Amino acid sequence: MSSRDGETVEVQAGWSLIEAWGIEPSNYLATAPEVSDFDPIAGARISCSLDDLTACISANGIALEATGP
Repeated sequence: MSSRDGETVEVQAGWSLIEAWGIEPSNYLATAPEVSDFDPIAGARISCSLDDLTACISANGIALEATGP
């Protein structure tokens, strides 16, 4: 994920050997430097506003919390 202007963001899907459960979405920056084997999936990239992405991540978190433990 990158943002050059602080308003739009580009998200690239891909693979890493780091297990998803080892990454805290609320503290992604703590894990990000450890991702040295990222392998992007060709054509799996989106661009959107940073505000829209933040809102979607927040909504997903709320939905996940609502499902219970």
